[in-house]
Amino acid sequence: MRAKITKTVDIGDIPAESRKMIDQVKNVLVYYMPEKMSEIVMYSLSNKAEEYFHAAELLKLFREYLKSYDESLQEIENIMLGYKDYVYKKAKQEQEQSQETALEESEQKKQLEEAARKRQEADQQMINKIDSFLNETLQEERNAEWAAKEQAEYEKFMSRVMDAEGSNEPAENEEG
Repeated sequence: MRAKITKTVDIGDIPAESRKMIDQVKNVLVYYMPEKMSEIVMYSLSNKAEEYFHAAELLKLFREYLKSYDESLQEIENIMLGYKDYVYKKAKQEQEQSQETALEESEQKKQLEEAARKRQEADQQMINKIDSFLNETLQEERNAEWAAKEQAEYEKFMSRVMDAEGSNEPAENEEG
């Protein structure tokens, strides 16, 4: 009767553990089984009936051993395939996560670029408003300067006109 024994190992130790299991099966198949096969051949070559028929019993045992080791090899294969699935699934998840991170970073970059573009547009609009305000202020100052000059010229002109009218009029006496 055979019993299955399981043990828990760290996921990273699976390759080493499966190699140990393969080595155990290999040792039996390479060293023990050829010896048993040689024994079967020896009994099958005997001319004695009892030994010859004993070869049949040994063949039956040999086949059971082979079946047992085939099951062990099947278990090792299942462990290795399970580990393969785990490693590939983990790698795929990491790749997907990496792609998601890259996509998120790309989206963030786009958002930052859009925000920078909007900021630049707003700054340009502010610069245009300031330029416009300064131009208007400068124009108003120029207009005020011009108006002041014109006022001064007008007052000067009026002063001459008054002076000229005053020299043509008889001088008034202080009494009246």
